Amino acid sequence: MRAIGFHLQKKLPFSLLQKSLVVILGAQYRRLSKGRGIKRAAVAVGHSILVIYYHMLTTSGSYEEKGEDYFIHHDQQEKQRRLVKQLERLGFTVNLTPQPVG
Repeated sequence: MRAIGFHLQKKLPFSLLQKSLVVILGAQYRRLSKGRGIKRAAVAVGHSILVIYYHMLTTSGSYEEKGEDYFIHHDQQEKQRRLVKQLERLGFTVNLTPQPVG
């Protein structure tokens, strides 16, 4: 957890510093660093940590895990939605059917 400072690590609740959270934030860092660079990715991950901590404080709840592959599926759905909108703007009617795996 080098993305956050030593003093902040002491103050954060243990549930926020779980290993699974580190995996999620690590995946976010690797995904962002490819396109934006390591400094911007580090700032984005730091922002995510602050947003998580803020929501934990305001809702008096604990962190809910989104899953290790959350960003993969989220990005695919977002890309699909964006491409469908592009085709519809060009005048096409889009009907998506998933390909059978096999």
